Amino acid sequence: MRTNIRKAAAIVVGALLTILLLAGCAAPTQPTRIESTIVQPSTISPAPTGVYGDAPPELAAAEDTLTRFLNALADGDYTTAASLYAGDYELLRGYNPSLGPEDHAALLGAACKANGFMCLRPAAMDVVGDNPGGLTFSVTFVNPDGSTFVFTPPPGAPGEPRSSFPMRVFTGPEGPRVLDLPPYVS
Repeated sequence: MRTNIRKAAAIVVGALLTILLLAGCAAPTQPTRIESTIVQPSTISPAPTGVYGDAPPELAAAEDTLTRFLNALADGDYTTAASLYAGDYELLRGYNPSLGPEDHAALLGAACKANGFMCLRPAAMDVVGDNPGGLTFSVTFVNPDGSTFVFTPPPGAPGEPRSSFPMRVFTGPEGPRVLDLPPYVS
């Protein structure tokens, strides 16, 4: 899974073109040593992953964790998903009072199988911001038939159909952990 690199590439290309143009505008009378500055992906926000070997490791780790979490939910591997999730279970406990409050794998399983959470594979994700201690991704999901998942609010409910959803990943000392559940459809 790759984050959106087109914006970052455009910024890098624009910066390099500006450097080249400015260097060509001066007419030095003697040879001039030109020092180049390489724009590192870590200085671009959002930074791409998978494109440059020196992308911020926390970004790559956060994206990998979010991808593994969502794929684990889609595959029914709720134990793995629970190990990657650091969000609140209170809502799931309320939906599933018959399950053990600390049985996180069972609560995530019920979220996917009975409670209306769309545990689908991610189709694409982009970094859309950072939050205290982590990153926010915009995630697009794919239905089992290969089409893009689109949430359409019920008739009379506010909101517009949408196909991308924010998901936060906390990047703490024990590694990245997902803070949000997948989209909910009532």
